[in-house]
Amino acid sequence: MSIALDKKQKIKESLKKTKEKRKKQTPKVYQLKISYSNLNNQQKQWLERVFLEAKWLYNYTVADIENRLNSKTEKLKQVEIKIPQGIETRELICLSSQMKQGILDRIKKNLSDLSKAKQKGIKAGKLKFKSDDRKVVSS
Repeated sequence: MSIALDKKQKIKESLKKTKEKRKKQTPKVYQLKISYSNLNNQQKQWLERVFLEAKWLYNYTVADIENRLNSKTEKLKQVEIKIPQGIETRELICLSSQMKQGILDRIKKNLSDLSKAKQKGIKAGKLKFKSDDRKVVSS
């Protein structure tokens, strides 16, 4: 019994140290602008694929927001895409888990903002599908 208590105490102390350490840290945000003309063809294709996959994940989540806005969505390796012939499954090759998490956090923030606007009496609709996504956040 004392072994479990010792372990809990060590974990508690470790968490306390971590919180103190984080208080002293300063978060920094860097915005990166990439000169498209200086990239080689492989880099251009990868960059275009990242933004395409970001759009797919965003639209996939918004399509069924109640069921898909959860931690399982961050781990998805493929999504279903609506095409004129029906529905097709596409793989997410280039998006990292941090990028996926950033997209889902953005959706959560947008929902929160819509909710606040509705509470203030402002007429607000719902999230719309993206035809083009130009923002991918990675930590």
